[in-house]
Amino acid sequence: MRKFSHRIKNKEGLHARPAGALLTAAKQYACEINIIYKSKQVSLKSGVFALMALGLKYDEDISIQFNGIDEDEAFEQIQKLVIELL
Repeated sequence: MRKFSHRIKNKEGLHARPAGALLTAAKQYACEINIIYKSKQVSLKSGVFALMALGLKYDEDISIQFNGIDEDEAFEQIQKLVIELL
């Protein structure tokens, strides 16, 4: 299992475009990828609306957890995207 934390730097928080990009990237991997925000946990593969329903806002902290056969590859790509988009 791998995990990283990130503070949202995008003034708009998580909106449709970055949610869609993260979803598309996550679906390329077999491992479980979960985003954890406050007391909520959602699969990064669950859909744009599920991700947006988390209500991720500017300057809030999130964690993303990877568990499975290709977690290392997923970790590298998703971490880069999160840093770039959020």
